[in-house]
Formats: sequence, C-alpha cells, structure tokens
Amino acid sequence: MPLLDSQHADELSALLAVFDAGSFVAAAAQLQRHPTVLSRRLSALEARLGIRLLERSTRQLRFTSAGQHFVAQVREAMALLDQAQRQASEAAAVVRGSLRLSLPASMGRRWLSPMVAGLPRPIRRW
Repeated sequence: MPLLDSQHADELSALLAVFDAGSFVAAAAQLQRHPTVLSRRLSALEARLGIRLLERSTRQLRFTSAGQHFVAQVREAMALLDQAQRQASEAAAVVRGSLRLSLPASMGRRWLSPMVAGLPRPIRRW
C-alpha cells in the first residue's frame, strides 16, 4: 500500500484540521465535511498507527502527547512537500533551451528582430 494514498492524505488533513480547530464540529465546517466523517478518519488513523492520538469525551477533546508529537512531525513533512512543490513550480517557470524558427527574411527583420533584441543573451562557452 502506498505511503500517502488518498485515504491516508484524508486522514492527515482531518487530523490537522481537528488539531487546529480544537473540535470536530469546527474542523468539519472548515473542511466542509460532517463531524462523524472526521471522527472515522481519525479512528482509522489511530487503528493503522496502533496508538491513541486524542482523548475524546462529550465535553472535551484533548490530544495525547503521542498525538501532539505526531502532529508536529506531520507539519514538518507537509512543509517539506510544500517547499518541493514551490521549487518545482519555480523551475518550470524558467524558459530554457533553443528556439529555431523558419520564416521569410523580411518577416524576421520586420517582426521578429525587435522582439528577439529584448531577450537575454545566453553565455556561450566554447
């Protein structure tokens, strides 16, 4: 089973939302889900990990020390994923490579030359 399939990602987003919001109802409103769905996701996560992440009662919700530690580690992992996505997007925004055009000389002089003159020149090393 993949490390981060859609089910696991949904469990982790439910965990972070409940941690940030402090309740299932507030987290459910934030994620536009029903509170019972979030409760089931967290129960599945706890079962998969084999630990209790939070203590639930009708009046309060409290994360265990293991739960707090797990949330901190998940946040670090999410920050690394976010950084990797940003770096990949920035690399894709840079235009690279050669461009070869075939067109009549008069068209090149009239239309293309003014545009090409504004482009940065590559450094050629022989």
